[in-house]
Amino acid sequence: MKFRIHLRADSIVVTLFLLTLTRIAPASTVSSGVLLLSTPNPVVQGQNDTITGGVNWTATESPTGTITLTDTVTCPGATTSTVQTLGTITLGSQTSATPGAGTLVVTSFPCAGNHSIVGSYSGDSNYSARDSAPLAETVLAQFSPTSIVLTSSLNPSTAGQAVTLSAKLTSGSTPATNASGTITFIDTNTSNVLGTAKVSTAVKGNSPGTGASITITSLAAGSYAVEASYSGDNVFSPSTSAIVDQVVTGTGGPPPAITTGGVVSASQFGQFAATTPGGWIEIYGTNLASKTRSWATSDFQGVLAPTSLEGTIVTVGGQSAFIDYISPSQVNVQVPSNVPTGSQPVIVTTSAGASAPSNITVNAAEPGLLAPSQFQIGGKQYVGALFSDGVTYVLPPGVVSGVTSQRAKPGETITLYGVGFGSVIPNIPAGQIVEESNQLASSFQISFGGTSADLTFFGLAPQAIGLYQFNVVVPNVSANDLVPVTFTLGGTSGTQTLFIAIQN
Repeated sequence: MKFRIHLRADSIVVTLFLLTLTRIAPASTVSSGVLLLSTPNPVVQGQNDTITGGVNWTATESPTGTITLTDTVTCPGATTSTVQTLGTITLGSQTSATPGAGTLVVTSFPCAGNHSIVGSYSGDSNYSARDSAPLAETVLAQFSPTSIVLTSSLNPSTAGQAVTLSAKLTSGSTPATNASGTITFIDTNTSNVLGTAKVSTAVKGNSPGTGASITITSLAAGSYAVEASYSGDNVFSPSTSAIVDQVVTGTGGPPPAITTGGVVSASQFGQFAATTPGGWIEIYGTNLASKTRSWATSDFQGVLAPTSLEGTIVTVGGQSAFIDYISPSQVNVQVPSNVPTGSQPVIVTTSAGASAPSNITVNAAEPGLLAPSQFQIGGKQYVGALFSDGVTYVLPPGVVSGVTSQRAKPGETITLYGVGFGSVIPNIPAGQIVEESNQLASSFQISFGGTSADLTFFGLAPQAIGLYQFNVVVPNVSANDLVPVTFTLGGTSGTQTLFIAIQN
């Protein structure tokens, strides 16, 4: 009720107004809408997935309460669906930075597959309870593997020229999404980053697609061992390309030149006019390198041998060879495993330019046993065989100055070495340090004086590159300082004429 007072001169009149007091009823609850969002989606099993849930609000107060997330999936091999509560988002909590919304980090799902996630809002005094529309979440069993092929638009190039490095990214699987992320181009000689680019073209399955490319004009004269590395994303796994040796030539100095007939197989192993994939060759000429040195441990990338030393690179049949030794007049390299047979060009490139090609014949096998030139005595070439001490050679005593030697006896095990004997089982590619047991893929037999010898090992030598080892039990043959040593590989006789010294 309420009083109103009127004032008169002669009296005071009090008028009473009676007001009806009506209680205002609360407004009815507002119909709410519940939305869900997942990042990332798809997600790989075991990878954290952040689900954001929110309630749209129109009243003056933000929604409170909870959103419970329920996941439904039919796992591979199952006939019924699995229903599981993933967790609850509490609106207004510390994890709810946005009023009326919040997040839940899911660390695992029941299985890989197509999931349907529903958020059930509890409602509050202002907003009605409601379920969200199902959120489709794809959970993958594993990351999809990728591979990169790196190419150069101009190789060799001249200092200051524009060079485009392109990395083509492909995947062997077909997830219903496209690759994202970045590809970084690195000079592995110096670990300098040449550039980074986003994956620009969608890649699905085995379809070819451009991953990323960069164009650079700042390369100075020299050799760059370029590698492209893909970052990976929530579906596709990271990957790294093979190294491309980008050669940038300068303006001064004469280019390398290979002597006519200056490409031969390793001179200490027969020096043939032909070689084999994985075989060792020697290249003779002028201006082949700016320095003289052999490879060092720091030149290796893990177990992989270098394809560039001091700016000198060599290609055989268009493939980068593995460089063991350089000098202005001689370069020694191992032929890559994937070089085809037949006549193949050998090209030496330095910062001054590329040589004219010099061809060498590549055969499936071109075997030669170690037979050092200093072991040629009286016109007879002795094989380079060692006793188990690794120091004493099998030769007549004292025939080579400074070399410890003695004759072998029947029943003793000695070691011979070779190159060019072909593939082994399991396969070990060229340029890789041997770290596993292996055996020649082709049949091998060795004889002393026509008598076949037993072999306790015949394959690539442990902790070496492209070097074959043969552990041979000396057969029972007559004593002689000139016992002939012969061998066959895959039924074909070797071409060397070799001898060994035997005593009884």
